[in-house]
Amino acid sequence: MNNIIINKTKTAAIAILASLVFALSFPMGAFAAGPSDTPEPTPAPAPAEVTENQVDSAAYTASTVDNAGNITIFVGKEYAGQTVQIVIASTPQNIATGIVDNAGNVVVSSDVIKTTGLSGSHTLAVLSSTGAIIGKAPVALNADGSVNVAATKNAEEAAHGSNGTNPVLPIGLALVLVAGIATAVVTRSKATN
Repeated sequence: MNNIIINKTKTAAIAILASLVFALSFPMGAFAAGPSDTPEPTPAPAPAEVTENQVDSAAYTASTVDNAGNITIFVGKEYAGQTVQIVIASTPQNIATGIVDNAGNVVVSSDVIKTTGLSGSHTLAVLSSTGAIIGKAPVALNADGSVNVAATKNAEEAAHGSNGTNPVLPIGLALVLVAGIATAVVTRSKATN
């Protein structure tokens, strides 16, 4: 009888561990985009004028920078398929248009950012077709205009009040722990009956 309880407990523990490994193997949102990451685009908006004050007063949205210096800015799934305008500020200037993917992100290429010829700390703003600021991310540029990846990551963490951790991860781990405890309690109660 004790051997059966131990085997069930081992099986439950292995199932929980396998679920945890599977969940941690994929980046957040890896399955959210659907069959195509980039929907059909809407017509490009006419360049909108935005002031430095408007950019400064807008809230930062989720953003990430990859090792190549490309910056992904989350604007919201409701903008999927829309063509948006990208502005770089301290002194706002239009630098590109982009298409929002199905996950609600727009990617600003490091090559596009470099063409500005700027250096130092700046802000990227994403404008909707109505000229509203729907996304905002910090960017740090080297003297040659290339994206300083490390400084940009630090600026993102400061802008988002983050220490670099994923806030969803602790919640997921807590749920796995609760499921494991519940399984152990159920297994133990069945064994004593």
